[in-house]
Amino acid sequence: MLNVMSSEEAEKAQVASVDRRRFFRVDDGKANMAAPLERADWRELIGVGLGNSDRDSPEDIVGVVRPWTMPGLFDAVEADSLRKTQAAIAAGNWAESSQAGNWAGYAVAGALGIDADTAGGKSRIKVRIRRRPPCELAR
Repeated sequence: MLNVMSSEEAEKAQVASVDRRRFFRVDDGKANMAAPLERADWRELIGVGLGNSDRDSPEDIVGVVRPWTMPGLFDAVEADSLRKTQAAIAAGNWAESSQAGNWAGYAVAGALGIDADTAGGKSRIKVRIRRRPPCELAR
């Protein structure tokens, strides 16, 4: 079964909403058998030129499907940013609840450049707070 990327999935993956329909995942037909988003079998539809242009007409473009990987939580996060996050949290008096004015997520947002005021940003921050980064990045 092919499922187009939802608005929520696009926000989590930081894919522009106008581009989200280029991405789809291949799932088993049973909803309870689907893999988690991070491990789903994702694909992207791209345009590829056929190289058949001449002076009177442009080349033809055809749609081609290629594998695509949902970005991981710590992809493109530098070890220095993680250290800054740890230092900011250690230096402050932070609350666990995202409803608190001193939510620890604001320290994470500042260090990683995530907008904590958007639903997608808040969701990415919450997941990062619950999970630990890979050991080699946390040193």
